[in-house]
Formats: sequence, structure tokens, C-alpha cells
Amino acid sequence: MHIFYRGLLLTLFAHSFGYSQHTGQVSDAETGAIIADAKIYVPLLDVYTFTDDNGMFSIETQGAKSIVVSILGYETQEVILETKHILISLHPSIFEMEEVVVSTPFSNLRNQNTITVSTLNTESIQEHGAAVLADALQRIPGVSTLSTGQGIAKPVIRGLSGNRVVTYVNNLRYENYQFSNDHGLDLGASASAVEVIKGPFSLLYGADAIGGVIFVSPLTFTNKKQLTGAVQQRYFSQSLGNETNANFSVAMGKWQFATSGAFAHHADYKTTEEAFVPNSRFKSKGTGVNTRFTNGNYQATFRFAYNDKEAGIIEDAAVSRRYASIDVPYQATQLNQYSLRQKLNTTLGLWDLTTGLTINKRSEFEHHDEAFMDTAHEEDEAALDMHNELISFDLRNTLPSSGSWQQIVGMQWNKQQNTNYGEETIIPNATKKDLGLFWLHVIKNENFNWQLGLRYDNRWLKTDSFIVHAHDYTLQNEEEVTSINRSFDRFNGSIGLTHAIFSQQAQLRLNLSTGFRAPNLAELTSHGVHHGTQRFEVGNAGLHAEHNLQFDFGLSMKSKYLNLGIDGFFNNIKNYIYLDPTDEQEANLQVFEYVQSDATLWGGELYVHYHPQGQFHFESSLEYVRAKRQNGSSLPLIPPLAFHQEIHWAIQPELATFISVDLVDKQDNIGAFETKSTGYGLLNIGGHFDIPIHHGGSSLQLQLLVRNLTNTTYIPHLSRLKTIGVSQPGRNIVLSGSWRF
Repeated sequence: MHIFYRGLLLTLFAHSFGYSQHTGQVSDAETGAIIADAKIYVPLLDVYTFTDDNGMFSIETQGAKSIVVSILGYETQEVILETKHILISLHPSIFEMEEVVVSTPFSNLRNQNTITVSTLNTESIQEHGAAVLADALQRIPGVSTLSTGQGIAKPVIRGLSGNRVVTYVNNLRYENYQFSNDHGLDLGASASAVEVIKGPFSLLYGADAIGGVIFVSPLTFTNKKQLTGAVQQRYFSQSLGNETNANFSVAMGKWQFATSGAFAHHADYKTTEEAFVPNSRFKSKGTGVNTRFTNGNYQATFRFAYNDKEAGIIEDAAVSRRYASIDVPYQATQLNQYSLRQKLNTTLGLWDLTTGLTINKRSEFEHHDEAFMDTAHEEDEAALDMHNELISFDLRNTLPSSGSWQQIVGMQWNKQQNTNYGEETIIPNATKKDLGLFWLHVIKNENFNWQLGLRYDNRWLKTDSFIVHAHDYTLQNEEEVTSINRSFDRFNGSIGLTHAIFSQQAQLRLNLSTGFRAPNLAELTSHGVHHGTQRFEVGNAGLHAEHNLQFDFGLSMKSKYLNLGIDGFFNNIKNYIYLDPTDEQEANLQVFEYVQSDATLWGGELYVHYHPQGQFHFESSLEYVRAKRQNGSSLPLIPPLAFHQEIHWAIQPELATFISVDLVDKQDNIGAFETKSTGYGLLNIGGHFDIPIHHGGSSLQLQLLVRNLTNTTYIPHLSRLKTIGVSQPGRNIVLSGSWRF
């Protein structure tokens, strides 16, 4: 990697540093009153400040062309920086303030993007009462969860999951379930914010992102010199779960510092039948250290993240006693992530370089049969022990804008090394290299935003051969999985527009994108028992790369009290890869083989947000996905029709409550190895009480949430435990207390 840093240093010394600062005042557009505590944000540089008691602010912009001004109770406004001192007038709004979307190329407001992007802030995540992040994401229309118990879950975006959904954490690709499509997204529910891009976005995030992108926002820095932060404690009645989260930040001159920590422990959860699901327990711990240095036109941000998790693998439906300690079989994951992001503003544009190292360890523990082992070993040794090391390099240049257009050019390179250390090998030792080159052009005017993009990707993959032992471990039943040396490449593009109509009261959004995904190691080379799903999986070394074409359509309308819209999509995937059951048996389990066929998915989401003048507001959403193979049969693991209704009541500024209803339809459009599922309805209630602590602007929030208030027995269609009859938790009381200072 030294060649990349050498190139960066040459760039640093090749251009002189500049210094740009803007001042201004923010006021109410209707009354002229000054607005204190409004957030002034420079998206391109990820820096912000707040207005003082006189509505005044001063911020370094380092050549940025615009800022975003936001505060609760007013419409979020993007302001073009045409003069050094600016006067900003905000219009009152009863809707929540619009968020800046940082996962898209130019960090625009959400309504300026030609692709569908949804956001969840900290309050929304906590209000859901989820124990893992993938569960909390179900609040977003079009997002579901594929789960193997409450501790192992991963997101499904419009029917696509696994490697088709790319996740970014700390501005790095999060390779935590690359070994198989069935492993979970092992992140807790303490994220500051999450953005979900629905649909192919290989353009910016590279190969694999044909289903969408989950962008977990990094921990934010403060510009205050005194220590700020938050501490939260949560309790879950169904699993006797305890979670503690804390984060702290402070600024010192040109330096900013932030750190975080989290701990969680859950015992077996209780069902509505007053039974306990054995081995549904899990525990995790993690920490993060972050620092940023800013000097004129240069900014460097270093982040380190560590996460350690153990989760039981469920094999039985219910027992009469609850246990808390982790027992075999279980899986353990450990993540170490280092990232360095550097930004330099020059006469040639804003250079943005992110380099990273991710070390992921995944182990699976099971009962051993010593009679068939070549050498003796301890019971606590991992049967499956895989290490994955990822080195990444991402360089982008946001070229100097000219009038109404902006451009980004960039390249991405990464190298992954997978190594086995356990007694079993399901996928081989392997090396994978990716190279991507992209260009993106955006044109803006008063009523239209155009986005055009082109990308080239190349993936090279080389694996070692390995010996697979049959289930009785006798020598004559050994067989060899041969090595693979293959490369995949493809050009992809995107074109889209947003068009404001009816005097800016409505917006039309159209987008056409292509995507590309090479088969992963599991799909190419698997040969053995996958304990998490209790099946024998066999890969196919001859699989072709998937590539798709997706059309997105969106129409939204907004009035003073009503915000409604519809998002539709049609996704055609060539060479769709999936598991197909066979009539064979291995190790007393059914054999599943990876095969492929063309497929189509279509559907969309409908949402309505009604906020009458007063204390109530109503949110409704409807989502639907239909998916078929070329022969007309249904694709597996497709979520059913679902409706969500939520009513919020702001009783007082410091006291609020809500009630929500989830209605999920049956699913009888199923794949070859699936079972049908029945529909169900869930009722949830909750509320929070804020206690201001005037010293330093601190506050204490107490929250009560009751999930599944009516104690309904249900099994989601996307639960991998459906076949053995494992139902979801019954009535779950979640208590939370958080102190912000």
C-alpha cells in the first residue's frame, strides 16, 4: 500500500493550501425571528456548526459550493455559497426535517437523488426496540429480515439479500458474511444513523451491489471543546437481555476525538406458549476509536472498530427451561477494522482517499465425534475456523463544479484473502482482487436533476484445492474439490432524473441502472454441511456472473399537512444464482446445489404521512415484491405483502407516545424447498419522557416499549427456523434510559 500513500503525499505537496470561511445569520421566513441552534452542515467535507443565540454562525467551507441548514420545525434548505456572508430564511414545517443523504455521490438532500434512499436516525432505531440492526431496518418500507433466531439476522431489500446487498461501516465495505448467504449482519442496534439505497448501485459501491446498499453512518464528531456524548441502558423482558451503549466526543483545536463502546447479553427468549427457544441466546461487545485532524484544505479521519459476538445455533423448537450461557452448536465472529479517510481540496477538485484494513474471523463450534477424527482435540476447538483479510483503496475526485453540473471520477481496489484454520473446510483458501473505475455526472437546474454514470469492474478469483471428508470420515470416502482460477468483468451504467412539477409540490423520479455480481466462494466451491441451516451444500465452479437491469419509478406529493408517494421497480436479473434441492442425502441431510436461471422481480412501496396541525401525526406504508424464475416458478425467500400503520401523539414537548400495527399477509408463492406461511398481525405501543437537565443542555430520556402487545404467535416467512416450528418472541417489554450531555 506504500505506493498509494506516496502518491497522496505528492498530491499534498503539489498544491498550496487555501482557507475559506463563510458567515451568516438564520431567521424565520414568516416572522423574521432569529433561529438559534440551527445546524449548518457542509456535506462535501462532513463538518458542521450551530447558530448562536443571535442566529449567527461561522464555518470553514474549504471551497464547497453549498451548505445545508436544518432544525426541527423548519424545512431543511440547501444554500448556494455565492457570497462570504449570507442571510438564510427558513420556512416553518410540521414535518420532520429532511436529512442529508451521505451515501450518495454528492451528499444531497434525499429528494434530490434519482435513486430511492431511505434513512433511519438514532431515535427511529431505538423506538423499534430491536436487538440487532437488521431487525431495526424493517421499519423501512421494502426492507425485510432473513433470520435464524433473534441474534442472527440480515437485511433483505426488495427480495434480494446476502452478497447482493453491500454494507458499508466506517466508510469501508463490511465483509462479515462473505462466507455464505446465510450468515448474519453482526451489528448491534446502536448506530447513529443508517441509510438504505434500494436497487442496484454498483456505480459507486462496486460489484455485488445489485440489490442495494446499507450505509451505516460513522460516529459523528463534535466541534465543542467540552466533553459531549450519550449513555444508554436497555432491558428486554423476553430474553432477560441487557444492553449498554455509550459514546463520547470532544474537540481540541484542529483535532476532534470520539469513542464508543457497547455490550449486550441475551438469554433464550420466551415464546407465547410460555416455552423457551433453546440456544437462541447471544452476546456481543464492541468498541470504536475515532479521531479527525483538519488544517485548512486538508482533513484526515482515522477510525478503528472492534466487535466480538457469539450466537447460538437453534436446532430445537422449545424447551421448558431458559439458559443464558452460550452452548454448542454456536458461531463466533470477531471483527477488527481500520480506516483512514483523507480529503484535500485543490484547484483540481476535492480529492477523497479512503484506505482500510478489515480482519474478520468466523468460527463455528459443534459436538465432536472423536472416533472419526485423525487426532485428538479439545471440545472447545472450532470445527470451522475461517479468517478473511480485506485491504481496500478508494480514491475519488469531485471535480470543480461549473454552474449547474458536478462530476466525480474515481477508482476502487481491494484484495481479500480467505484462510481456513479449522478441522473442517467448506470453502477453500482463496484470494480475490477487485478493480473498479467510475465516472458520475450530475446536472441541476430549478426543476430538473439529471444523473449519468458509467463504471467498469474486474474481479479475479483464485482458490486452492481441498479435500472433503464424507460424513463417516473414512479415507475411501474422501474427495477433492479442485482449484479455481477465474476472472469476471463488466461495464455498468446508470441514468436518472428528478423533475419538480405542480409548482414544486410534487416530484417525479425515474432511474435506469445496471448491476453486476460475480459468484462468491460459497456458490462456487461449497461442499459440506452448513450447520446454520442444517443442509449439505454443493457449489458449482462453472457459475456465470449475475447482471441485472432495473427500472425505478417514483412519484411524491407534499402539501402543508400531507406527504404521500409511491415507489415502483422492475428488476431483471440474468444468471440469478440460488440453491436448489436434490433427491440426494449426505451426512443425513438433504443435498442442495447452487444453480442459476434468469429471474425477474417487481413491486414497490406506497407511503402516506399525514401530520395535521396539532399533536398527532400518522404514518402508513404498504410494500409488495413478486419474484419468478424464467420457467415461471417462484424464487425462494421473498417477503409477503405487508402493511404498517403508526400513530404518534405528542402530549407535551417532553412527553410523547405511539401505537403501531404490522399486518403481514400469507406467502404461498414459494420456492422449491420452502413451506408456505400464514399471515399475522402485530400491535406495538410505546412512549418516552424527556427530562431536561439544564446544566450544559443535558437531558435524560426514559422509554417504554411493548412489542407484540397481544402476545400473538407467529413465524415470519423469512425465518429459517420455520421448518422446525420455532415461533417468534411473545410479548416483549423493552425499557430504556439514556442520558445525553
